[in-house]
Amino acid sequence: MKLDKLVKKLIIAISFILVAWMVLTIMHAVSYSVLVADDFSHGLQIGVFNTSFINYFLVSLAYAKEMYLTWQGTYFSMFLQALLSPINNFGYIQLKIIMMLNILFLFSSLIFFIYSLFDTLTKKEYYIKSIIVLGIVFCFLGYYAYEENYFWFSGATSYTMPLSFLFVALALLIKNKNDNIKYEVISAICGMLAMGGSLTIVGVGCYVAVIICIKYYLYEKKIPKWLIIITSLWIICALVNTLAPGNYIRHEVIDDSGMHPLISIFYTLRVVLSRVKGILVRTNFIFIGIVFFVCGLSINSDGKKVDIKNIIIAGLALFTPFVAIFPATLGFSSKNIPYRCEFIADACIYISALYFSFICGREIAKVLVEKKIKKIKIVLLVLALFIIIFDRYKINDIKILQIHKELKDKTYENYYNECKDFLDGLSKYEKDVDIRIPKSEFPRNIDNIYNFYLLEDSEHWVNKSISEYYGLKSISIYEDAE
Repeated sequence: MKLDKLVKKLIIAISFILVAWMVLTIMHAVSYSVLVADDFSHGLQIGVFNTSFINYFLVSLAYAKEMYLTWQGTYFSMFLQALLSPINNFGYIQLKIIMMLNILFLFSSLIFFIYSLFDTLTKKEYYIKSIIVLGIVFCFLGYYAYEENYFWFSGATSYTMPLSFLFVALALLIKNKNDNIKYEVISAICGMLAMGGSLTIVGVGCYVAVIICIKYYLYEKKIPKWLIIITSLWIICALVNTLAPGNYIRHEVIDDSGMHPLISIFYTLRVVLSRVKGILVRTNFIFIGIVFFVCGLSINSDGKKVDIKNIIIAGLALFTPFVAIFPATLGFSSKNIPYRCEFIADACIYISALYFSFICGREIAKVLVEKKIKKIKIVLLVLALFIIIFDRYKINDIKILQIHKELKDKTYENYYNECKDFLDGLSKYEKDVDIRIPKSEFPRNIDNIYNFYLLEDSEHWVNKSISEYYGLKSISIYEDAE
Protein backbone atom coordinates (compact mmCIF):
# COMPACT_ATOMS: atom_id res chain seq x y z
CA MET A 1 0.00 0.00 0.00
CA LYS A 2 2.80 2.41 0.88
CA LEU A 3 4.52 1.59 -2.43
CA ASP A 4 1.28 2.31 -4.29
CA LYS A 5 0.97 5.73 -2.63
CA LEU A 6 4.63 6.48 -3.36
CA VAL A 7 4.20 5.64 -7.05
CA LYS A 8 1.13 7.90 -7.30
CA LYS A 9 2.99 10.78 -5.64
CA LEU A 10 5.91 10.21 -8.01
CA ILE A 11 3.56 10.36 -11.02
CA ILE A 12 2.11 13.65 -9.75
CA ALA A 13 5.58 15.14 -9.18
CA ILE A 14 6.93 14.06 -12.58
CA SER A 15 3.82 15.32 -14.36
CA PHE A 16 4.06 18.70 -12.61
CA ILE A 17 7.75 19.07 -13.46
CA LEU A 18 7.24 18.14 -17.12
CA VAL A 19 4.27 20.48 -17.56
CA ALA A 20 6.15 23.34 -15.88
CA TRP A 21 9.24 22.68 -18.01
CA MET A 22 7.26 22.64 -21.28
CA VAL A 23 5.37 25.85 -20.47
CA LEU A 24 8.49 27.69 -19.30
CA THR A 25 10.36 26.55 -22.41
CA ILE A 26 7.72 27.87 -24.81
CA MET A 27 7.48 31.09 -22.76
CA HIS A 28 11.22 31.54 -23.18
CA ALA A 29 10.98 30.85 -26.92
CA VAL A 30 8.15 33.32 -27.60
CA SER A 31 10.12 36.04 -25.84
CA TYR A 32 12.10 36.14 -29.10
CA SER A 33 9.02 36.80 -31.24
CA VAL A 34 9.40 39.55 -33.83
CA LEU A 35 6.97 41.99 -35.42
CA VAL A 36 5.52 40.67 -38.69
CA ALA A 37 3.06 41.76 -41.39
CA ASP A 38 -0.28 42.76 -39.74
CA ASP A 39 1.60 43.95 -36.66
CA PHE A 40 2.73 46.92 -38.79
CA SER A 41 -0.38 47.43 -40.93
CA HIS A 42 -2.78 47.41 -37.97
CA GLY A 43 -0.51 49.72 -36.01
CA LEU A 44 -0.51 52.20 -38.85
CA GLN A 45 -4.29 52.05 -39.13
CA ILE A 46 -4.56 52.84 -35.42
CA GLY A 47 -2.42 55.87 -36.25
CA VAL A 48 -1.69 57.10 -32.71
CA PHE A 49 1.74 56.68 -31.14
CA ASN A 50 3.02 57.14 -27.56
CA THR A 51 0.03 59.03 -26.22
CA SER A 52 -1.64 58.95 -22.79
CA PHE A 53 -3.32 55.71 -21.75
CA ILE A 54 -6.84 57.19 -21.58
CA ASN A 55 -6.53 58.72 -25.04
CA TYR A 56 -5.06 55.51 -26.43
CA PHE A 57 -7.82 53.45 -24.82
CA LEU A 58 -10.45 55.57 -26.56
CA VAL A 59 -8.56 55.31 -29.85
CA SER A 60 -8.48 51.52 -29.45
CA LEU A 61 -12.26 51.45 -29.03
CA ALA A 62 -12.66 53.63 -32.11
CA TYR A 63 -10.35 51.32 -34.08
CA ALA A 64 -12.36 48.24 -33.04
CA LYS A 65 -15.54 50.01 -34.20
CA GLU A 66 -13.98 50.96 -37.53
CA MET A 67 -12.77 47.41 -38.16
CA TYR A 68 -16.20 46.06 -37.17
CA LEU A 69 -17.85 48.20 -39.80
CA THR A 70 -15.29 47.78 -42.57
CA TRP A 71 -13.33 44.53 -42.23
CA GLN A 72 -14.32 41.95 -39.57
CA GLY A 73 -16.63 41.51 -36.60
CA THR A 74 -14.01 40.43 -34.07
CA TYR A 75 -14.70 43.35 -31.75
CA PHE A 76 -12.60 42.09 -28.81
CA SER A 77 -9.65 40.91 -30.91
CA MET A 78 -9.45 44.21 -32.77
CA PHE A 79 -9.62 46.11 -29.50
CA LEU A 80 -6.77 43.99 -28.10
CA GLN A 81 -4.85 44.40 -31.37
CA ALA A 82 -4.96 48.16 -30.90
CA LEU A 83 -4.63 48.42 -27.12
CA LEU A 84 -1.61 46.10 -26.93
CA SER A 85 0.06 47.15 -30.21
CA PRO A 86 3.84 47.27 -29.62
CA ILE A 87 4.67 49.57 -32.54
CA ASN A 88 2.30 52.22 -31.20
CA ASN A 89 3.75 52.16 -27.70
CA PHE A 90 6.88 50.51 -26.24
CA GLY A 91 8.20 48.36 -29.09
CA TYR A 92 10.03 45.10 -28.58
CA ILE A 93 10.05 45.22 -24.78
CA GLN A 94 6.26 45.36 -24.84
CA LEU A 95 6.08 42.60 -27.47
CA LYS A 96 8.28 40.33 -25.35
CA ILE A 97 6.08 40.79 -22.25
CA ILE A 98 2.81 40.33 -24.14
CA MET A 99 3.90 37.16 -25.90
CA MET A 100 5.13 35.56 -22.69
CA LEU A 101 1.94 36.49 -20.82
CA ASN A 102 -0.09 35.15 -23.74
CA ILE A 103 1.49 31.71 -23.31
CA LEU A 104 1.14 31.81 -19.53
CA PHE A 105 -2.55 32.73 -19.85
CA LEU A 106 -3.18 30.06 -22.50
CA PHE A 107 -1.75 27.16 -20.52
CA SER A 108 -3.06 28.35 -17.15
CA SER A 109 -6.58 28.59 -18.58
CA LEU A 110 -6.18 25.29 -20.46
CA ILE A 111 -5.12 23.46 -17.28
CA PHE A 112 -7.97 25.10 -15.36
CA PHE A 113 -10.45 23.95 -18.01
CA ILE A 114 -9.04 20.40 -18.20
CA TYR A 115 -8.99 20.07 -14.44
CA SER A 116 -12.62 21.26 -14.23
CA LEU A 117 -13.71 18.96 -17.06
CA PHE A 118 -12.20 15.82 -15.52
CA ASP A 119 -12.54 16.73 -11.84
CA THR A 120 -15.77 14.94 -10.94
CA LEU A 121 -14.97 12.06 -13.29
CA THR A 122 -11.66 11.25 -11.62
CA LYS A 123 -12.90 11.72 -8.04
CA LYS A 124 -9.85 12.10 -5.74
CA GLU A 125 -7.42 10.23 -8.00
CA TYR A 126 -5.03 13.16 -8.31
CA TYR A 127 -2.37 11.10 -10.05
CA ILE A 128 -4.84 10.43 -12.90
CA LYS A 129 -5.67 14.15 -13.10
CA SER A 130 -1.95 14.88 -13.38
CA ILE A 131 -1.53 12.37 -16.23
CA ILE A 132 -4.52 13.92 -18.03
CA VAL A 133 -3.14 17.45 -17.72
CA LEU A 134 0.31 16.30 -18.86
CA GLY A 135 -1.13 14.45 -21.86
CA ILE A 136 -3.18 17.39 -23.15
CA VAL A 137 -0.48 20.00 -22.54
CA PHE A 138 1.95 17.74 -24.40
CA CYS A 139 -0.44 17.62 -27.38
CA PHE A 140 -0.41 21.43 -27.52
CA LEU A 141 3.41 21.57 -27.42
CA GLY A 142 4.72 18.27 -28.69
CA TYR A 143 3.30 17.97 -32.21
CA TYR A 144 3.36 21.40 -33.88
CA ALA A 145 5.00 24.73 -33.09
CA TYR A 146 1.79 26.67 -33.96
CA GLU A 147 3.91 29.62 -35.00
CA GLU A 148 1.00 31.93 -35.88
CA ASN A 149 -0.65 31.43 -32.49
CA TYR A 150 2.36 31.29 -30.17
CA PHE A 151 4.92 33.54 -31.93
CA TRP A 152 2.86 36.20 -33.73
CA PHE A 153 1.32 39.19 -31.98
CA SER A 154 -1.62 39.47 -34.40
CA GLY A 155 -2.30 35.74 -34.17
CA ALA A 156 -2.16 35.86 -30.39
CA THR A 157 -4.67 38.70 -30.05
CA SER A 158 -7.14 37.28 -32.59
CA TYR A 159 -6.96 33.59 -31.68
CA THR A 160 -4.92 32.60 -28.64
CA MET A 161 -6.11 35.21 -26.15
CA PRO A 162 -9.83 34.81 -26.95
CA LEU A 163 -9.38 31.03 -26.71
CA SER A 164 -7.84 31.47 -23.26
CA PHE A 165 -10.82 33.55 -22.14
CA LEU A 166 -13.11 30.82 -23.50
CA PHE A 167 -11.28 28.14 -21.50
CA VAL A 168 -11.84 30.16 -18.31
CA ALA A 169 -15.51 30.76 -19.17
CA LEU A 170 -16.21 27.09 -19.90
CA ALA A 171 -14.29 25.90 -16.83
CA LEU A 172 -16.48 28.07 -14.60
CA LEU A 173 -19.66 26.85 -16.33
CA ILE A 174 -18.61 23.29 -15.55
CA LYS A 175 -17.58 24.05 -11.96
CA ASN A 176 -20.72 26.03 -11.14
CA LYS A 177 -22.73 23.28 -9.43
CA ASN A 178 -24.20 25.40 -6.62
CA ASP A 179 -25.34 28.55 -8.42
CA ASN A 180 -22.25 30.55 -7.44
CA ILE A 181 -22.86 34.14 -8.57
CA LYS A 182 -19.11 34.90 -8.81
CA TYR A 183 -18.57 31.99 -11.19
CA GLU A 184 -21.57 33.06 -13.25
CA VAL A 185 -20.50 36.69 -13.63
CA ILE A 186 -16.88 35.87 -14.49
CA SER A 187 -17.96 33.12 -16.89
CA ALA A 188 -20.44 35.41 -18.63
CA ILE A 189 -17.87 38.21 -19.05
CA CYS A 190 -15.02 35.94 -20.21
CA GLY A 191 -17.37 34.21 -22.66
CA MET A 192 -18.61 37.51 -24.07
CA LEU A 193 -15.01 38.59 -24.61
CA ALA A 194 -14.20 35.27 -26.29
CA MET A 195 -17.20 35.75 -28.60
CA GLY A 196 -15.41 38.84 -29.90
CA GLY A 197 -12.52 36.74 -31.20
CA SER A 198 -12.13 34.67 -34.34
CA LEU A 199 -15.36 33.00 -35.50
CA THR A 200 -13.62 29.63 -35.11
CA ILE A 201 -13.61 30.26 -31.35
CA VAL A 202 -17.09 31.75 -31.34
CA GLY A 203 -18.57 28.58 -32.84
CA VAL A 204 -16.82 26.33 -30.34
CA GLY A 205 -17.90 28.45 -27.36
CA CYS A 206 -21.58 28.46 -28.28
CA TYR A 207 -21.56 24.76 -29.20
CA VAL A 208 -19.95 23.64 -25.94
CA ALA A 209 -22.31 25.86 -23.93
CA VAL A 210 -25.24 24.16 -25.67
CA ILE A 211 -23.72 20.72 -24.87
CA ILE A 212 -23.56 21.72 -21.19
CA CYS A 213 -27.23 22.74 -21.40
CA ILE A 214 -28.06 19.35 -22.94
CA LYS A 215 -26.16 17.59 -20.17
CA TYR A 216 -28.16 19.40 -17.49
CA TYR A 217 -31.40 18.51 -19.26
CA LEU A 218 -30.46 14.84 -19.62
CA TYR A 219 -29.52 14.49 -15.95
CA GLU A 220 -31.86 16.93 -14.21
CA LYS A 221 -34.72 17.30 -16.72
CA LYS A 222 -34.26 21.07 -16.61
CA ILE A 223 -31.70 23.72 -17.51
CA PRO A 224 -30.74 26.21 -14.75
CA LYS A 225 -31.77 29.83 -15.38
CA TRP A 226 -28.20 31.05 -14.91
CA LEU A 227 -26.99 28.69 -17.65
CA ILE A 228 -29.75 29.77 -20.03
CA ILE A 229 -28.88 33.43 -19.40
CA ILE A 230 -25.13 32.93 -19.93
CA THR A 231 -25.61 30.81 -23.05
CA SER A 232 -28.06 33.37 -24.46
CA LEU A 233 -25.60 36.21 -23.81
CA TRP A 234 -22.86 34.29 -25.61
CA ILE A 235 -25.12 33.57 -28.59
CA ILE A 236 -26.12 37.25 -28.79
CA CYS A 237 -22.44 38.27 -28.76
CA ALA A 238 -21.71 35.61 -31.38
CA LEU A 239 -24.41 37.10 -33.61
CA VAL A 240 -22.99 40.58 -33.05
CA ASN A 241 -19.66 39.24 -34.32
CA THR A 242 -21.12 37.18 -37.18
CA LEU A 243 -23.49 39.87 -38.51
CA ALA A 244 -20.86 42.63 -38.57
CA PRO A 245 -20.93 44.63 -41.85
CA GLY A 246 -17.16 44.24 -42.06
CA ASN A 247 -17.40 40.46 -42.40
CA TYR A 248 -19.36 40.76 -45.61
CA ILE A 249 -17.17 43.53 -47.00
CA ARG A 250 -14.14 41.33 -46.34
CA HIS A 251 -15.80 38.29 -47.90
CA GLU A 252 -16.51 40.26 -51.10
CA VAL A 253 -12.80 41.01 -51.35
CA ILE A 254 -12.02 37.28 -51.00
CA ASP A 255 -14.92 35.96 -53.10
CA ASP A 256 -17.45 38.32 -54.69
CA SER A 257 -19.65 35.43 -55.85
CA GLY A 258 -21.34 35.23 -52.43
CA MET A 259 -21.49 32.72 -49.58
CA HIS A 260 -21.49 28.99 -50.37
CA PRO A 261 -22.58 27.11 -47.20
CA LEU A 262 -22.95 23.66 -48.81
CA ILE A 263 -19.51 23.85 -50.40
CA SER A 264 -18.12 25.10 -47.09
CA ILE A 265 -19.52 22.03 -45.31
CA PHE A 266 -17.60 19.87 -47.79
CA TYR A 267 -14.44 21.93 -47.25
CA THR A 268 -14.93 21.66 -43.46
CA LEU A 269 -15.04 17.87 -43.65
CA ARG A 270 -11.87 17.84 -45.75
CA VAL A 271 -9.98 20.16 -43.44
CA VAL A 272 -10.94 18.39 -40.20
CA LEU A 273 -10.38 14.89 -41.56
CA SER A 274 -7.02 16.03 -42.93
CA ARG A 275 -6.03 17.35 -39.51
CA VAL A 276 -7.20 14.13 -37.82
CA LYS A 277 -5.25 12.04 -40.32
CA GLY A 278 -2.11 14.13 -39.82
CA ILE A 279 -2.36 13.88 -36.02
CA LEU A 280 -2.92 10.12 -36.10
CA VAL A 281 -0.18 9.37 -38.64
CA ARG A 282 2.54 11.87 -37.71
CA THR A 283 2.30 11.90 -33.92
CA ASN A 284 1.92 9.56 -30.96
CA PHE A 285 -1.68 10.66 -30.36
CA ILE A 286 -2.95 7.05 -30.49
CA PHE A 287 -0.58 6.24 -27.63
CA ILE A 288 -1.96 9.13 -25.56
CA GLY A 289 -5.50 8.04 -26.42
CA ILE A 290 -4.75 4.57 -25.05
CA VAL A 291 -3.28 6.08 -21.88
CA PHE A 292 -6.47 8.10 -21.37
CA PHE A 293 -8.57 4.96 -21.93
CA VAL A 294 -6.50 3.15 -19.30
CA CYS A 295 -6.95 6.13 -16.95
CA GLY A 296 -10.70 5.74 -17.43
CA LEU A 297 -10.46 2.05 -16.64
CA SER A 298 -8.52 2.88 -13.47
CA ILE A 299 -11.37 4.85 -11.86
CA ASN A 300 -13.20 2.87 -9.22
CA SER A 301 -16.75 2.62 -10.60
CA ASP A 302 -18.22 1.23 -7.34
CA GLY A 303 -20.49 -1.17 -9.23
CA LYS A 304 -22.45 1.62 -10.91
CA LYS A 305 -24.36 1.06 -14.14
CA VAL A 306 -23.04 2.24 -17.50
CA ASP A 307 -23.94 5.91 -18.00
CA ILE A 308 -25.12 6.14 -21.63
CA LYS A 309 -25.87 9.84 -21.18
CA ASN A 310 -22.21 10.52 -20.43
CA ILE A 311 -21.17 8.69 -23.61
CA ILE A 312 -23.69 10.75 -25.64
CA ILE A 313 -22.27 14.01 -24.25
CA ALA A 314 -18.71 12.87 -25.00
CA GLY A 315 -19.85 11.86 -28.52
CA LEU A 316 -21.36 15.31 -29.13
CA ALA A 317 -18.05 16.87 -28.09
CA LEU A 318 -16.32 15.06 -30.97
CA PHE A 319 -18.04 17.45 -33.40
CA THR A 320 -16.39 20.59 -31.97
CA PRO A 321 -13.59 20.70 -34.58
CA PHE A 322 -16.21 20.74 -37.37
CA VAL A 323 -18.05 23.60 -35.66
CA ALA A 324 -14.74 25.45 -35.32
CA ILE A 325 -13.66 25.12 -38.95
CA PHE A 326 -16.96 25.78 -40.73
CA PRO A 327 -16.88 29.61 -40.21
CA ALA A 328 -13.31 29.69 -41.56
CA THR A 329 -14.09 27.72 -44.74
CA LEU A 330 -17.21 29.83 -45.24
CA GLY A 331 -15.35 33.10 -44.72
CA PHE A 332 -12.40 32.19 -46.95
CA SER A 333 -14.51 30.28 -49.53
CA SER A 334 -11.76 27.67 -49.53
CA LYS A 335 -10.35 24.63 -47.81
CA ASN A 336 -7.00 26.47 -47.68
CA ILE A 337 -7.65 28.21 -44.39
CA PRO A 338 -4.93 29.96 -42.35
CA TYR A 339 -2.73 27.81 -40.13
CA ARG A 340 -3.89 29.78 -37.09
CA CYS A 341 -7.43 28.43 -37.67
CA GLU A 342 -6.11 24.88 -37.79
CA PHE A 343 -4.71 25.42 -34.30
CA ILE A 344 -8.26 25.85 -32.99
CA ALA A 345 -9.37 22.68 -34.82
CA ASP A 346 -6.42 20.75 -33.37
CA ALA A 347 -7.21 22.00 -29.85
CA CYS A 348 -10.77 20.70 -30.26
CA ILE A 349 -9.52 17.36 -31.61
CA TYR A 350 -7.06 16.86 -28.76
CA ILE A 351 -9.50 17.65 -25.96
CA SER A 352 -12.67 16.06 -27.37
CA ALA A 353 -11.00 12.83 -28.57
CA LEU A 354 -9.11 12.28 -25.32
CA TYR A 355 -12.21 13.10 -23.27
CA PHE A 356 -14.18 10.55 -25.31
CA SER A 357 -11.44 7.94 -24.85
CA PHE A 358 -11.41 8.50 -21.08
CA ILE A 359 -15.21 8.30 -20.83
CA CYS A 360 -15.27 5.04 -22.83
CA GLY A 361 -12.68 3.52 -20.51
CA ARG A 362 -14.56 4.68 -17.43
CA GLU A 363 -17.90 3.31 -18.62
CA ILE A 364 -16.49 -0.01 -19.86
CA ALA A 365 -14.87 -0.53 -16.43
CA LYS A 366 -18.35 -0.59 -14.91
CA VAL A 367 -19.29 -3.83 -16.68
CA LEU A 368 -16.04 -5.69 -16.01
CA VAL A 369 -14.73 -7.44 -12.94
CA GLU A 370 -11.47 -6.23 -11.40
CA LYS A 371 -9.40 -9.13 -12.80
CA LYS A 372 -10.53 -8.47 -16.36
CA ILE A 373 -9.83 -4.76 -15.99
CA LYS A 374 -6.26 -5.50 -14.86
CA LYS A 375 -5.70 -7.85 -17.83
CA ILE A 376 -7.08 -5.29 -20.31
CA LYS A 377 -4.92 -2.54 -18.80
CA ILE A 378 -1.80 -4.71 -19.16
CA VAL A 379 -2.62 -5.56 -22.79
CA LEU A 380 -3.31 -1.90 -23.63
CA LEU A 381 -0.13 -0.65 -21.96
CA VAL A 382 1.91 -3.25 -23.87
CA LEU A 383 0.18 -2.10 -27.08
CA ALA A 384 0.98 1.51 -26.19
CA LEU A 385 4.63 0.55 -25.70
CA PHE A 386 4.75 -1.08 -29.14
CA ILE A 387 3.20 2.03 -30.67
CA ILE A 388 5.93 4.20 -29.15
CA ILE A 389 8.63 1.89 -30.44
CA PHE A 390 7.34 1.33 -33.97
CA ASP A 391 5.38 4.44 -34.99
CA ARG A 392 6.86 7.24 -37.14
CA TYR A 393 6.87 9.77 -34.30
CA LYS A 394 10.26 9.67 -32.59
CA ILE A 395 11.83 11.67 -29.80
CA ASN A 396 13.50 14.02 -32.29
CA ASP A 397 10.05 14.92 -33.65
CA ILE A 398 8.86 16.35 -30.32
CA LYS A 399 8.45 20.07 -31.03
CA ILE A 400 9.12 21.31 -27.53
CA LEU A 401 12.43 19.41 -27.52
CA GLN A 402 13.34 20.98 -30.88
CA ILE A 403 12.48 24.40 -29.47
CA HIS A 404 14.55 23.70 -26.35
CA LYS A 405 17.54 22.77 -28.50
CA GLU A 406 17.15 25.92 -30.61
CA LEU A 407 17.05 27.99 -27.44
CA LYS A 408 20.14 26.24 -26.12
CA ASP A 409 21.97 26.84 -29.42
CA LYS A 410 20.90 30.53 -29.31
CA THR A 411 19.13 30.10 -32.66
CA TYR A 412 16.16 32.13 -31.46
CA GLU A 413 18.28 34.79 -29.79
CA ASN A 414 20.47 35.27 -32.86
CA TYR A 415 17.45 35.48 -35.15
CA TYR A 416 15.79 37.99 -32.86
CA ASN A 417 18.89 40.18 -32.87
CA GLU A 418 19.19 39.92 -36.67
CA CYS A 419 15.62 41.12 -37.12
CA LYS A 420 16.00 43.93 -34.61
CA ASP A 421 19.23 45.10 -36.27
CA PHE A 422 17.58 44.95 -39.70
CA LEU A 423 14.60 47.03 -38.59
CA ASP A 424 16.80 49.48 -36.69
CA GLY A 425 18.76 49.87 -39.92
CA LEU A 426 15.58 50.82 -41.80
CA SER A 427 14.98 53.67 -39.35
CA LYS A 428 18.41 55.12 -40.27
CA TYR A 429 17.74 55.43 -44.00
CA GLU A 430 17.02 58.82 -45.50
CA LYS A 431 13.26 59.43 -45.51
CA ASP A 432 11.07 59.09 -48.61
CA VAL A 433 13.53 57.04 -50.68
CA ASP A 434 13.22 53.71 -52.50
CA ILE A 435 15.11 50.92 -50.77
CA ARG A 436 16.08 47.63 -52.41
CA ILE A 437 17.78 45.05 -50.20
CA PRO A 438 19.59 41.89 -51.36
CA LYS A 439 18.34 38.66 -49.82
CA SER A 440 21.80 37.96 -48.43
CA GLU A 441 21.39 40.97 -46.11
CA PHE A 442 17.90 39.92 -45.01
CA PRO A 443 17.39 37.90 -41.78
CA ARG A 444 17.46 34.19 -42.63
CA ASN A 445 14.41 32.11 -41.77
CA ILE A 446 14.58 29.64 -38.90
CA ASP A 447 12.29 26.78 -37.87
CA ASN A 448 9.54 26.90 -35.25
CA ILE A 449 8.89 30.63 -35.24
CA TYR A 450 6.77 33.05 -37.27
CA ASN A 451 9.46 34.57 -39.46
CA PHE A 452 9.69 38.22 -40.41
CA TYR A 453 9.31 38.65 -44.15
CA LEU A 454 9.31 41.10 -47.06
CA LEU A 455 8.60 40.42 -50.73
CA GLU A 456 10.14 41.41 -54.04
CA ASP A 457 6.99 43.37 -54.91
CA SER A 458 7.31 46.81 -53.33
CA GLU A 459 3.55 47.34 -53.82
CA HIS A 460 2.59 44.36 -51.68
CA TRP A 461 0.70 45.47 -48.55
CA VAL A 462 3.34 44.03 -46.21
CA ASN A 463 6.13 45.98 -47.93
CA LYS A 464 4.01 49.13 -48.08
CA SER A 465 3.16 48.92 -44.36
CA ILE A 466 6.80 48.63 -43.34
CA SER A 467 7.98 51.35 -45.73
CA GLU A 468 5.26 53.70 -44.45
CA TYR A 469 6.09 52.96 -40.81
CA TYR A 470 9.78 53.77 -41.36
CA GLY A 471 9.07 56.78 -43.58
CA LEU A 472 10.45 55.21 -46.77
CA LYS A 473 9.03 55.70 -50.25
CA SER A 474 9.19 51.95 -50.94
CA ILE A 475 11.04 48.81 -49.93
CA SER A 476 11.65 45.50 -51.68
CA ILE A 477 13.92 42.45 -51.64
CA TYR A 478 15.88 41.18 -54.63
CA GLU A 479 18.00 38.16 -55.45
CA ASP A 480 21.75 38.80 -55.11
CA ALA A 481 22.33 37.54 -58.66
CA GLU A 482 20.98 40.80 -60.01
